[in-house]
Amino acid sequence: MSSSKAFKTPEEMQEAIDAYFAKCDAGRKRKYVSQGRILEIADSAIPYTVAGLALCLGVDVRTLNNYETKKGYEEFFPIVRAAKLRVLQCLEERGLTGEYNANIVKFQLSCNFGYKEAAKEDGTDGSSDSERNEVLERNLQIAKEQQEKSKGQ
Repeated sequence: MSSSKAFKTPEEMQEAIDAYFAKCDAGRKRKYVSQGRILEIADSAIPYTVAGLALCLGVDVRTLNNYETKKGYEEFFPIVRAAKLRVLQCLEERGLTGEYNANIVKFQLSCNFGYKEAAKEDGTDGSSDSERNEVLERNLQIAKEQQEKSKGQ
């Protein structure tokens, strides 16, 4: 039972990933009518997401995760991990500045990056998961506070 890979080489995948980030950075264009003329204005950048990355690569999220972790895909691991790290960085930074809704950031971090809200179910403490959860909770609290501040202004 052999399945064919969507990308034959890491270079081919990297090219598609670069195109995704360039498209996001370029932003959406919106058309406005002013004095009978149609004007195109670039809006802010499109947020990076794991789903958006997968869609641009022509695969689903599960397949993208295979390229990151599944045996037989090892040559793609660093490429996918770097791309997902870039998505994570964007989420964290914009969540901290209040640009993104903290609840959406929290949801994305738990679904796509393995962050958890509570300690491990087995009751262990001091693990890297626990430390990561504390940082996440602090970051989310800061983001919520900044969101509330920006609403009050």
